[in-house]
Amino acid sequence: MYRTSYKVTPRLTLNLGVRYDYADLPQPTVTNPDYPATGRIPTYGKQFAPRLGFAYAVDDQSKTVVRAATVFSMDAIRVMI
Repeated sequence: MYRTSYKVTPRLTLNLGVRYDYADLPQPTVTNPDYPATGRIPTYGKQFAPRLGFAYAVDDQSKTVVRAATVFSMDAIRVMI
């Protein structure tokens, strides 16, 4: 994960980041001959998740600060049987 902070003004700070995930799922050793598609589980790669946040000091003494952040992420669908 990479992240950094930028002090835009004395009251405003921006936080930027990105996360990279790679999931190498184990492949089944036995497949169902009636359903050949069960012999391969897709591997999910190139999953970039950007992150963005900010902190804004409402007053000069920084006694009141408004903070917010968001992340765009994805996950493999897991099915429990």
